[in-house]
Amino acid sequence: MKALSKGSPQADVVAWQRLLLALGRSSALGERPDDGDYATLTTRATRITQAELGLTETGIADRATQQLVALEVAKLAARFLADEPPE
Repeated sequence: MKALSKGSPQADVVAWQRLLLALGRSSALGERPDDGDYATLTTRATRITQAELGLTETGIADRATQQLVALEVAKLAARFLADEPPE
């Protein structure tokens, strides 16, 4: 798993942005939330997410950040499939 930041491949950034959207980061990502550009808004949404997960706020989607975000999205999906209300 490679770290994502400014200059990362567009397809990888779009996938990351969509994970952030699944966690409710639409307001932090702006009007075009999955444009594939790892710029200011994606960096900000990543920092917000890192802070909420207790990680160092770098704005770079490193391995630890990606793993925890994927885990949180999986938990949301499991609750949805179990028809449980979100926390």
